[in-house]
Amino acid sequence: MEPGEIRRYTWAKNLMKPDFAYEYERGRLRLEAAGALLEGFASATCGVDGHPLAVTTADLPLATWSTEAIEDVHGHGARLRAHYGPGPAGLGLTLLAETHDDHPFFLLRVILSNHGSHPVNVERLTPFQSGPGNLHLGSGPLVFLKNGWQSWSYAGLRRADQRDVRPHPLLRPFAAPMLYNAATPISRKPGHFWGELVGMLADVEAGRALVAGFVSTADQFGVVEASCAPGRTAVALHAQCDGVRLAPGAELASEWAYLQFVPLPAFDPLADYAETTARQMQARVPSQPPLGWSSWYYFYQKITEADVLSNLAAIQTFDDTLPIGLVQLDQGYELAWGDWLDRKPEFPHDLGWLAEQVRAAGRVPGLWLSPLLVWEGCHLAREHPHWILRDRHGRPVSGGFVWKFIGRGLDPTHPEVQDYLRELIGTAVHRWGYRYLKLDFLYAGALPGARHDPTRTRAQALRIALATIREAAGDDVFLLGCGCPLGPAIGLLDGMRIGPDTGPHWNPRLFGLQLGLFRSDPSIPALRNSLRNTLNRSWMHRRWWINDPENLMVRDRDTALTLDEVQAQATVIGLSGGQLVISDDLPRLTPEHQGVAAVLTPLSLYFAHFQLNREQSHLTDGHAPAV
Repeated sequence: MEPGEIRRYTWAKNLMKPDFAYEYERGRLRLEAAGALLEGFASATCGVDGHPLAVTTADLPLATWSTEAIEDVHGHGARLRAHYGPGPAGLGLTLLAETHDDHPFFLLRVILSNHGSHPVNVERLTPFQSGPGNLHLGSGPLVFLKNGWQSWSYAGLRRADQRDVRPHPLLRPFAAPMLYNAATPISRKPGHFWGELVGMLADVEAGRALVAGFVSTADQFGVVEASCAPGRTAVALHAQCDGVRLAPGAELASEWAYLQFVPLPAFDPLADYAETTARQMQARVPSQPPLGWSSWYYFYQKITEADVLSNLAAIQTFDDTLPIGLVQLDQGYELAWGDWLDRKPEFPHDLGWLAEQVRAAGRVPGLWLSPLLVWEGCHLAREHPHWILRDRHGRPVSGGFVWKFIGRGLDPTHPEVQDYLRELIGTAVHRWGYRYLKLDFLYAGALPGARHDPTRTRAQALRIALATIREAAGDDVFLLGCGCPLGPAIGLLDGMRIGPDTGPHWNPRLFGLQLGLFRSDPSIPALRNSLRNTLNRSWMHRRWWINDPENLMVRDRDTALTLDEVQAQATVIGLSGGQLVISDDLPRLTPEHQGVAAVLTPLSLYFAHFQLNREQSHLTDGHAPAV
């Protein structure tokens, strides 16, 4: 290559996807299709001797480049590989870019290599970032479809004149550890947004959108940074590395990033992205769980064994109209939060006995657990204080305000915590006989802190916990995630809550109070917030797992919901095709209110037996939990 010469590699034009050009000397790639344009480069951000350092493919010298044919889970394609550096502190970057013959997307990965003599701490790897104005979809205003970090986090559209979603300053200490990724900034600038895992920038007037996200999700949390400001439109894809140490001679790869132009209007604009991620992560897509009943939204923490048995008896009389097959005991049976093997006096028999009563009635027993978040005063925390995740000063990390206490997260990288998870799940499944587990407050496994294994990212720590739980439970137990960061769960969980808690009220309330402070919050429990997320995350259903659109309440007492609001919830749940779980005191339901739920029963049974008529054999590993 002659000095100053720009070498360019362009894949042959395909009507299914845009032209893709890579300018090796400049270290920049370019996507172009039907008036849409995107140009950018790759980078890495590190800490070197306590000082931040960023390196980019646009600034480092080109070392080598090559192209090759590939065959992987996405089919046949081509890959380019370009090495840059070393540069400052001996750091080098390798960019991998892939296109596949039968798909309209591009996959990108950046690898940071340490050629120096000193270790560095890696904060983030960025497979792609455009400069301001290097994204063009059209001349109209842009909107951003934002996806939140975990089950309860906001998912919805943001306009260029709006600011990003953020907690109220008075609620931040209590809610932020739960709902927001600790490593993701919250911008205060109008039109500047951060989304988790995937986002979509759209010019509705021009009829074009850009889908940007991550399709591999096991090792780092991926975030999308988007600017919708006129004249400064931009997008970046960052993989969060949480400051992990990169030794001399070692290298660290980002997750695989995804870029795709989509024409609008589109019935399902995130379909290609969702199915690509499912292939990459070997998603579990089991058969639909049966129509269920949960104790939570009527009895809450006051549940008793007698209440469960009373509802079990009622269920047996409903078979003609409400064939409920799952009976799930929710939180409130334990003696203290975190001591899940110790029950309160209102449960005179052990939970194995209760599961046997459910099975004897011909139903599937289900159980709620919070395996990673505990109360600091429980026996488990007092006996094993070294299991609690702490900061670098040795102080317990806050997991947010949970039912009148600050929750504490367990450290999944500690071998003793992994042994504890095996014992807990093994007891619930193999000794007590529960075949359906609702696993709540799972975000606690991904809180920031000084871990037993400092080489692990937060995403890897959570993935370790979920893999340990899956191994202990077995492949034929249905595992539902709740309060769970989405990416690391793909391929390990069978179902996922996709929105905030609902409640017997339309607008947010806390401790029975409906104040202006709470009313505008998008993630505080409320039917309004739950339905919004159910609609905006419907594209995940039967691609990554079975969506859980939250429990249905149809009662006319002990509720502030109007009949219209109840019917709205039933309609959205029915249209979603997701799991259907009723959470009322069934003996108190009138025939009229039973009828609201009964309308959904044919749909529930239909989805339970209907297998989508599309080529999805690659989305399942063949395991179908026997619920």
